[in-house]
Amino acid sequence: MNPHADPDRSENAEDRQRPVVIISVEDDIGLHCVDILEISGQGFGFREFRRDPEDPHGWRPTGLAINCTLSTYDQAVVKARSAIQWLNELQRSAL
Repeated sequence: MNPHADPDRSENAEDRQRPVVIISVEDDIGLHCVDILEISGQGFGFREFRRDPEDPHGWRPTGLAINCTLSTYDQAVVKARSAIQWLNELQRSAL
């Protein structure tokens, strides 16, 4: 079985902890977003979202995420920057 890309998905809903969004950064045109996440006791990770102007439902996960197993916020930022090209095009002060 392949692990799911969603870091807060669990086989057992009772074991699931919702991640806390530490920071959320949008691209310059507001169609993509990255959340840096923390799950208490498990570590840090990130998740990318997109939205389509014609879709009234808002943000949708792209499936690009890393399980929350990184030790620090800074490691999650580095991993997100290496995986998401548009994130590197923003000013460094965004994260």
